Amino acid sequence: VWNLWWIGAHPDAQGQGAGAALLAHAERAAAQAGARIMIIETSDQPPTARARAFYRKSGYAECGPIADFYGEGDAKLVFHRRIDRPAAPP
Repeated sequence: VWNLWWIGAHPDAQGQGAGAALLAHAERAAAQAGARIMIIETSDQPPTARARAFYRKSGYAECGPIADFYGEGDAKLVFHRRIDRPAAPP
């Protein structure tokens, strides 16, 4: 199991495939190293809404929140996806 800690694209490059390319590269590297599952975590706050939508669009399922993880009222959301087999169609 690999935990992807951070990826990001400059705001001017968002929506142009940079994040998808970074994520695909990380998934390939992890799978080639024998990983079965990729874990991604982020905040449940409004500034990370676009990231959460991106992870869902990329085939990641939300495992659930950990309340107050980053601070009072700021939950950690954990996403996961199998990377050792083809992704299911959206």
